[in-house]
Amino acid sequence: MKRIILLLSVAVLLSGCDKQEEVIEIPLRSVKHQTISYSSGKLVKTFSGVTKAELEANLSFRVSGRVEDIPVGVGDSLTKGQLVARLDDKDYAVLFEQAKAELASAKASLRSAESEYNRTIGLYEKRNASKSQLDTTRASAESAKAQVKANNQQVEAARLQLSYANLYSPQDCIVSSKPVRENENVSSGQAVVSVNCGKKVEVVVDVPESYIDAVKENQAVMVSLSSVDDSHYVGKVTEISSGSSDQASAFPVTITLDGNHEGLRAGLAAEVEFTQSNGAEENYFILPITAVAHDEKGDFAYVLNAGESSEQATVKKTYVEVKEIVQQGVRVTSGLNNGDKIVTAGVTVIRDGMAVKVE
Repeated sequence: MKRIILLLSVAVLLSGCDKQEEVIEIPLRSVKHQTISYSSGKLVKTFSGVTKAELEANLSFRVSGRVEDIPVGVGDSLTKGQLVARLDDKDYAVLFEQAKAELASAKASLRSAESEYNRTIGLYEKRNASKSQLDTTRASAESAKAQVKANNQQVEAARLQLSYANLYSPQDCIVSSKPVRENENVSSGQAVVSVNCGKKVEVVVDVPESYIDAVKENQAVMVSLSSVDDSHYVGKVTEISSGSSDQASAFPVTITLDGNHEGLRAGLAAEVEFTQSNGAEENYFILPITAVAHDEKGDFAYVLNAGESSEQATVKKTYVEVKEIVQQGVRVTSGLNNGDKIVTAGVTVIRDGMAVKVE
């Protein structure tokens, strides 16, 4: 029995020696890549803005009163000098007539005073009036003349007050809003009708402080309006604000579109492209956003080093300095060399020193 067990054990050992150890090959992870070179093009920065008319104005009365009529509606086209709104002017008409009556009375007093002064001159020359009487009548005539002058000014002021009860369009405009309705009481300076005037169209964008120094007056820009069939327009910078807007560390910049665009409305969303020439003193690379990742040490990219075959490579984690994100991608100013091959897709699933399959 012991002999049979021993023979079985030897047989099992011999059969185990005949089997070869199986090797499981793990397929290499595939990555996309590109060869980088120094950028010699131009940097393009895009900022969002809103279109506005060349002139946006809130029309208001120069006097207070009750609005009697607003014969225009939102969207109406106005011509220069067209009536926009009218106040109840009865009170101002009464004041005007009262000022004219006071002027007439002052003129009558002036005629009487001048007549008395002239009569006194004749008597004085004949020695029938004293010097004091002459001085008194002369003073009365001069006072009456001054009163006439003052009343003339009062009449003109009352006439202007009466004319201010009518509100006219300053030029060819389009009514954008009517914040006031008929029969409402308004004060002087209160907006009654808002208008957009002029044939030029402007775009206002908020440019961050990190880029505002690169924006120059009369700089040419490209403006696109997605709501108008993705149309593109050429414009130029006409105004750069010296103070920041409500947004933190952003400065309003005004762009005027070249040509006349009467069909464009105010309030349209716009994208403005600012192009900045590449300075010869700085070399940089423009990498796809997908090629750059970030960890606790900073931004990095993976550089491909030659592997065992043309289809294989080893990745090297390389830290880079990211200057900014531009329209074309990420601008990198250091950490890479001209001609490096970098991984452009899959950077989040590989690690330093890993062998990969190059696509």
